[in-house]
Amino acid sequence: MSDWTMQTISFGSQSLLNRIRRSILAKRLFDQGDTNWKRAYKDDNSEYLTATSVQDCEQYVTLLNLRNHEKLGDR
Repeated sequence: MSDWTMQTISFGSQSLLNRIRRSILAKRLFDQGDTNWKRAYKDDNSEYLTATSVQDCEQYVTLLNLRNHEKLGDR
């Protein structure tokens, strides 16, 4: 279960954090007057990886108490 949670939240191009990063990029492009700002949402566009960071998401989402098995030990 923990692996699926991590995948959904932080890994993969459509994870929660990467979708927020795509939205941050789209807003930046829109604000700069880029008429092709919607490209940030295309599945094959990885521009968000270099244009934004996970830390940029901190003002939009807070994740608490997510741990994987290694951090919990044998519990």
